[in-house]
Amino acid sequence: MAILLIFVALLLVIFLIFLLVGHLTQEEQSLSRNIFIKAPLDEIWMLVTDIVRHIEWRDNLQKIEIKDDNEEQMVWVEIPKKGQAISYKLTDLKHHSLFEAEVISKSIYTGSVKIDFTSSRAGVTLRITEKIAVKRILRRPFSNMWQKLESHANQYQDNLKRYFDTPVLERQKRHTSPSKVEEIEEKPVTAE
Repeated sequence: MAILLIFVALLLVIFLIFLLVGHLTQEEQSLSRNIFIKAPLDEIWMLVTDIVRHIEWRDNLQKIEIKDDNEEQMVWVEIPKKGQAISYKLTDLKHHSLFEAEVISKSIYTGSVKIDFTSSRAGVTLRITEKIAVKRILRRPFSNMWQKLESHANQYQDNLKRYFDTPVLERQKRHTSPSKVEEIEEKPVTAE
């Protein structure tokens, strides 16, 4: 009987430690970074805000499903090649300056992504801020959401930069039919 009581007390202490650690662990993590791209604002804006096109340049995505195509309240699901699908809802869109969406997945976390666009003569700076919050206190000590957030941000940045570092003709070849590629290659270059 004494051993059982010690075992129960030990389990209770372990539970209380996890509860304390979960309570002391930050609920929300935030990561912001600036990405500079030498390309016209129109091109960057179109690529980033056309959710369906993300499959063209984000190599971690398997599929995008549009659930509600309402321009002001668009809802979509990103299905990655590895991991859990994430649902998003567009919350704010200001032409050529702001794209904002929130995570609406019914999982253990919530979050948001905000992209501010600032154009200059040299190119465009994107200020990307991602936030993630683990809802359940007991899950926080086990959560590796911070590492996932940083990894996701790095991959997004690398994919976006790689897309715009790729020559236009090569991008067109990658995302057009063979007959369209031939037309592009045969088109004479004219000086303005």
